[in-house]
Amino acid sequence: MSRRRTWTRACARTGCPERSHVEYTARRELAGIPTTWLCRKHDKPDENMTPDNREITTVLELHPRYTTRQRYDGTLGQYTNTPELLGLFWGPENDPARAFNGIVSGPGFGAEGGTFPPGTRLIVTARIELPTPVTEGAPC
Repeated sequence: MSRRRTWTRACARTGCPERSHVEYTARRELAGIPTTWLCRKHDKPDENMTPDNREITTVLELHPRYTTRQRYDGTLGQYTNTPELLGLFWGPENDPARAFNGIVSGPGFGAEGGTFPPGTRLIVTARIELPTPVTEGAPC
């Protein structure tokens, strides 16, 4: 049995202390992994919440996804391609090619795509509320 090894790489931004740890048993497993890597706050800075960026809103839209089925049409004597609905999937607004999740959930909410009509928008807002400064001598 092969021993698992860990490859550690640093965020590509100068001065960032974040590290990524990749486990592997054979070097060929590392072939598809990029050597340069950005941590989440540098890869998607607009999605990273900070004391200056305390509210983020994301909008998902419900898109229908179809497949093509071949069916034999006896009256025509040939096969025809007919679209068939696979289901409804959540994804970014106006981008049905990136809609992959039929169910989305997070802390305090959940939405199943099959219970809403296509075009439904799910608006998720995350907001950080900082504590008010504590005055000296005040009870906790």
